[in-house]
Amino acid sequence: QKKLFLLHIITKLDYKMLESLNIDNTESTPEVILDKENKIFLIRGDILPENSFEFFDPIYKWFDDYSNDPDEEFSIEFSINIINTSSTRRLVSLFKIFESIIDLGKCKKIKVIWIHLPDDEIMQYTAYEFGNAFKKLIFETKLK
Repeated sequence: QKKLFLLHIITKLDYKMLESLNIDNTESTPEVILDKENKIFLIRGDILPENSFEFFDPIYKWFDDYSNDPDEEFSIEFSINIINTSSTRRLVSLFKIFESIIDLGKCKKIKVIWIHLPDDEIMQYTAYEFGNAFKKLIFETKLK
């Protein structure tokens, strides 16, 4: 019984639950919710930060931690109204991280749900281009 108790303590010390990442939207940045426990992964709003590296850094770090114990599959929702060039480049980096999570072999499927307005041809085309560039990811477009 003493050994079982010690094993329980060691297991609790080794296991650290991944905390969710919540970023409130501003006039130039989107709302971000990355919550493994509740299976909510979304980025919603305008992506026009002054410093895209600074904005995306905590998102990259969160997915780096997530890659240690990913779900077998997950979907992430992007509902973007407008995005600047530097943030588009940061999304490219994020999609590369997603592909590396798949390459690790623990996650079999990552679906990117790209939501856009019906008449927003730029966002529709952006999703199409990302889908062509990142073949390991499943891109699905939906209308707002």
